[in-house]
Formats: sequence, structure tokens, C-alpha cells
Amino acid sequence: MRLDTASEAQTLTLGDYDGNGLADIAYTEAVGSHQRLMISYGTADRPLAPIEVGEFPSIIGITRVQFPDSIDQLSLAADLAVLQSPSGGVATLTLLHGSPNRTMMPYFDPRSAAARGESGGFRGTVIGRFGEAAGIAHRGIVALA
Repeated sequence: MRLDTASEAQTLTLGDYDGNGLADIAYTEAVGSHQRLMISYGTADRPLAPIEVGEFPSIIGITRVQFPDSIDQLSLAADLAVLQSPSGGVATLTLLHGSPNRTMMPYFDPRSAAARGESGGFRGTVIGRFGEAAGIAHRGIVALA
């Protein structure tokens, strides 16, 4: 199966972003002055045509993560964390939540615009299982700003 792209794929992250038990393909590609995140959802016979789920000025890194919520209580759908750095700006982290509806909903920074501006940008992020000893099996993200 061939997926046509607008430019060379820059990142590739496989996961089940719609929770149907089949692998989906997430990739980023450069388009003009930004990068866009595309997902080709997997079906029983072949991946569907890629759809755009987000645009970012400059992606530093992207990884698959898992966040439970009221729609996906069994944590079947994978989620994505995108670390980005706008040109001349501070690094930001965007979390995209997968769903059975084949959508990727972004979680936004809940702080006020003034508080976001006070942060010096991300110095580092770590993804891991930080509460496993307490019986928490889900991964968490620690970000230092």
C-alpha cells in the first residue's frame, strides 16, 4: 500500500488512534512554512486516505501516549504528544486525544495567556510510568518549563 504525501515524511508514529484494534499511521510532512500532522486510519483491508489533524510551526518531537477519559474509558485509542517550537518562540507541548470517531482533539494549555507568556519554554520532557508502584499503569508526562 502506498500513501502519497505532499513532501517527504519527517516523522512516523504508528498507533491505534481510533481504538478499533488496527494500526493507524501518523506522519508529519513539511508544507510551506509549517508542518502538518496526517493520519491514515487502518481498516480490515487497507489504510484509509490520510487526513490532516493538525498544523504546527516546527515539530521537535512526537510520541504516542495514552490518556484515559470518559469517552475512551478502557484506553483503547492512542493519543499523541507533539513538542513544537515556533520560529523565535518558546517550545510548547500539544496533546492530541484519539477517539473512536477518528478525530484527534487537542488539549489546550489551561493557563491564562499572561501565565503562558511568563514561562521560559520547555527545558525537557519525560514520558514514563511514574505511579506504577501505586497501581497506576498509565504513562504520564513530566515537562519542565
